[in-house]
Amino acid sequence: MDIRPQIAIIDDEFDIIDTYKDLLGHKYIITDFNSAETYLSYLDSFKNNPFEVILTDFKLGGLTGLEMIEKTHSQNKHVPFILMSGYLDKDTTLRAHNMGAHRILAKPTPVSIIDAEIQNLIYEFEVTKLREETKKLTYVLKDVCRCFDLLMTKHFTKSEINTFFMANLDPQIITETADFETYLRELEKKLYRSIKLEEILMRQLRKKPIV
Repeated sequence: MDIRPQIAIIDDEFDIIDTYKDLLGHKYIITDFNSAETYLSYLDSFKNNPFEVILTDFKLGGLTGLEMIEKTHSQNKHVPFILMSGYLDKDTTLRAHNMGAHRILAKPTPVSIIDAEIQNLIYEFEVTKLREETKKLTYVLKDVCRCFDLLMTKHFTKSEINTFFMANLDPQIITETADFETYLRELEKKLYRSIKLEEILMRQLRKKPIV
């Protein structure tokens, strides 16, 4: 089974596509397209975007790379995009960021930097998905705890509940906790802080320039 990440390269210059495939093909499964239209047509066959990163030129003959990004996102098939161009001015670059281009690189850019950006985006997107899943699981856990709390308080006193849980929880976890209710509140705060810290770190990672 081939476990290499799947990426798409979209460029109307075949020699550029061949260069990318020669230099990056050992690390990624590459599907190439020579226009935005052929890429979008291919995408229609999938419920979700099959690629982990899209590397696209800005000028493609028909739809621009920027218009293609917009159409992809309008289909709710989000994926990280690297937009390559030698023609972007400041206003267009800002517009590209606002429309969903995760990286904007000037042409020509060394393949080593492109490779580094692809790897960073794969990592960032995976972390984002894990963070979203963590949030969902946190909400589920809160609902389970709430239902469990209703069940327990219906049949036991708070003192009995506290005695039972404090006797069975890991002592290292509860050393600074006075009772089970306080333990739950502190656990919720720690989960929230961890999620927020991860979000801050991810924002910093996106801002960090490649050197």
